[in-house]
Amino acid sequence: IQYFDAVLNNSKGEPFEIPSAICMHEEDFSLLWKHVEYRTGHSEVRRSRRLVLSFVSTVVNYEYAFYYSFYQDGTIGYEIKLTGELSTNLLSPGEGPLPDYGVLVAEGVNAQYHQHMFCARIDPAVDDEDGGKGLVVVECEAEALPEGPSNPAGNAFVLKETALLTETEAQRECNASTGRFWKIKNPS
Repeated sequence: IQYFDAVLNNSKGEPFEIPSAICMHEEDFSLLWKHVEYRTGHSEVRRSRRLVLSFVSTVVNYEYAFYYSFYQDGTIGYEIKLTGELSTNLLSPGEGPLPDYGVLVAEGVNAQYHQHMFCARIDPAVDDEDGGKGLVVVECEAEALPEGPSNPAGNAFVLKETALLTETEAQRECNASTGRFWKIKNPS
């Protein structure tokens, strides 16, 4: 494990340093690949490793733990964990529980329902001569094919790739129903 200092700015724009703010470590991540040759019974397996960069940010009553994982196959993972204390408000004297808006956690104390929204911006510019201009971000989704003579069971699908060429086009949301993911490729 290696720790790195971070330099941030205060509310006046002045820099300040946080020692050991960013953590980098490598960890085992189960199987990278495995195969058994059925003719001979010979088995091969390789373990997967990932490099993790992480930091924790305290925002009022919450701690957000951010994890960037870099895998051996070029995949980048991003995970946010939330911890800390409930966000609560006091009820007025005689005011009862507000079941549509929160949960009563103690006499006169309401933990209101709320959401935490996060966005991620990917800047694929890498350290090369053209600043990453040859790279293309592609959205990939599973697309069902229509039932017909070439798909009699109706279970065939293809991987549809859509190039996201502008920042406006690239504003996306996750979509688990299509298995949506993104690739950064260099067509040349």
